[in-house]
Amino acid sequence: MPSVLIIDDDENIRSQYTAALKRKGFTVRQAAGSKEALQQFKISVPDLIILDVLMPEIDGLTLLDAADMATNYPDTKVVIASNVDKSEFERELLGLKVARYIRKTDYTPSQVAEVAQAVLGD
Repeated sequence: MPSVLIIDDDENIRSQYTAALKRKGFTVRQAAGSKEALQQFKISVPDLIILDVLMPEIDGLTLLDAADMATNYPDTKVVIASNVDKSEFERELLGLKVARYIRKTDYTPSQVAEVAQAVLGD
């Protein structure tokens, strides 16, 4: 069963995405922020990360850079799920390992689960 780590400071989003992903057969863990996510990486490396950009303390893009995803977690895919327009941080995305960007307001939790399946090739 593929594993997903949802990193988002919005508890409602985490809960909705978790329910939809579990219905599709994913094992799901959650982190309310980047520091908690780094702790989760130490426990188990997920197959997929669904990551918000704007979070308190450390934003999602800084987390990807700090964790050096491409080097340290080469098999982990990343989907950015944010309401921030992609053009606002497109330059930062160039060097980061991001499989897909989705705007939260344009995707239902079930559609996010479908994106997860597509990114992982399931």
